[in-house]
Amino acid sequence: MFCSTCGKQLNDRAVICPQCGVPTVVPVPAPVPAVPAQVSDVSDNTLAAMYFLTPLFPIVGLFIGIYLLCKKETGHGLAGIGLSIVCWAIWATILVD
Repeated sequence: MFCSTCGKQLNDRAVICPQCGVPTVVPVPAPVPAVPAQVSDVSDNTLAAMYFLTPLFPIVGLFIGIYLLCKKETGHGLAGIGLSIVCWAIWATILVD
């Protein structure tokens, strides 16, 4: 870096020129542009559809579980019913928050 007044070579950390006493011009970093807030791409209609359609998945799982129990596939039927109960619990927790 060089003094803008007398041209003497300066230390990069110099605050003033040791020859002429003029304050050095410290390059100021360019300001970082502010990042705009993220706007949600999900519309209100989409959110409403999610709240009304999400409970259908556990209901379908419950019916499939009952169907499998009737077909004497006990393990799969109980798994379907259990999974539907867990899905309902998760959905209720999300809905309450």
